[in-house]
Amino acid sequence: MLSKISILLTNHQLTLKDISQNQHLAEQDLKKNLMKILIIGQAQFYQLCRHL
Repeated sequence: MLSKISILLTNHQLTLKDISQNQHLAEQDLKKNLMKILIIGQAQFYQLCRHL
């Protein structure tokens, strides 16, 4: 019984670790994508200003 509980707790800890790592990767991807949007937006703004 205790070994089953130990296995369940270990699996739970590994799952939480995976979730934490996935969240970190998702945050990194979000930051990269937001920077891409910002850069594209700036480039479009500068192009618009040149046409004025």
